[in-house]
Amino acid sequence: MSLRFAIACVLCVLVVVSSVYVRYQDYSQAMDDYNENSIIEKNEINKISEPWRIVWRGIVVRPRPNPLKIFVRGVEDANGLTVGVNSWRPLTLATTEKRDVLAPLFPAMDFNFFVGVIMSLMCIVFAYDAICGERESGTLRLMLSYPVPRDTVLLGKWIGGYVTLIVPFLLAVISAATLVLIQSNISLAKADWFKLSSICLLSLLYIAAIYSAALWVSCLTRRSSTSVIILVTLWMIIVLAIPNLSPYLAQKWRPTRSPVEVEKTRRESVDDIWQRLSEDRMDAYDKEHGFDDPWYKGLNRMIWEQNQRAIRRYIYRAEVEHETCRAVLREHGKIDESISVGLDSQIRLCRWISRISPFATFAIATTELTDTGLVRKRRFLDQLREYQLELCDYGFAAMLEIRKYELEHEGKSMDWKGEREKPIPLFSYVPPATADYLKAIVVDAGLLAGVAMLFFLLCYLAFLRYDVR
Repeated sequence: MSLRFAIACVLCVLVVVSSVYVRYQDYSQAMDDYNENSIIEKNEINKISEPWRIVWRGIVVRPRPNPLKIFVRGVEDANGLTVGVNSWRPLTLATTEKRDVLAPLFPAMDFNFFVGVIMSLMCIVFAYDAICGERESGTLRLMLSYPVPRDTVLLGKWIGGYVTLIVPFLLAVISAATLVLIQSNISLAKADWFKLSSICLLSLLYIAAIYSAALWVSCLTRRSSTSVIILVTLWMIIVLAIPNLSPYLAQKWRPTRSPVEVEKTRRESVDDIWQRLSEDRMDAYDKEHGFDDPWYKGLNRMIWEQNQRAIRRYIYRAEVEHETCRAVLREHGKIDESISVGLDSQIRLCRWISRISPFATFAIATTELTDTGLVRKRRFLDQLREYQLELCDYGFAAMLEIRKYELEHEGKSMDWKGEREKPIPLFSYVPPATADYLKAIVVDAGLLAGVAMLFFLLCYLAFLRYDVR
């Protein structure tokens, strides 16, 4: 019946509903762009009549926007991506999301911010005077004058305060879920609802951990003013300082190569591959078969014998370039893998440092659950590299098919678009199984549960010795 409870209910519902609505508008715009551009790109693919366009220009891959980014922003705020995939360039992600120019100045809150920041502050508001405040008013001394065990009093305090926090939280979650359900252009699968339910359970563990810590501080202090000062200081360290400092500490202790150095190495390696596997071999072929420099000098393509020589050279060149492009793509993969190995070490260190903060632990788990974290990005890029090799093989096989057809039919052109046996392969991202998500969050869920139990035990020990006078 307190005013703080009424304010908490209104505040939670208002914040969550408004943030979900704003992020839903971003998702809706991203889906409109995705649907429009997907139709255009499929039409462009269907119009491809020459396979060299697949090999050298490539195909644009546009992953479907993630509906769970309505709730959790993740490591990247944008929900629209595009990737140009061809047979010789490294993969680069680019955002296609159209946003207002003022959006970066006023970023929309997500579920992580609501639970990690606002709910943690509410835990402080509800727990800072739960013990020391009643000691100041004399209520605690009167209560313990009756034959009531201290552990019963403490457990009642914890349950009452925790339930008082959970009620506005659940109201906010139900309101957000209702808002999503009534929208016509969004449909969450059963797996998505399972992930959201798991996030709610993680949120309950996080709230229990922060509330237990706040109650412990209240058991250690004699004045509510002292308690609130200590709690706000700890909140700033745990929620703000540690998560923001951990990446810089990890970079300092586990440094990686600079992007300039990596690109220089990549460029030198690729140039060397092209020189050894393509240019040198074609020069040797031209000398062996009596071609001038340039090779087409003096050739009369109207004479079949000379045209035949040119077609054979095209075939050999396609075979050489196919081998070269595969070597280049493997080299890009090796360089990207070496970068990933260094980053993985740095990321693991960063995660363990940041896990000192329950907020960071909660945020790491929720981003992995919603496919908005680094694990999803790594899996997406790995599947793209496999698709890149598949597209390379398909494009060069089609080029060879056309040249061999010309050779067999004395220069007659092949209608590759109308006569091709296999359609152009398209990329489709395969998400991990549900069990993989559970494995990804089991450590963080265990840490949150352990922190909640640890602080409750500390509350119990402190309250047994608490002086109520």
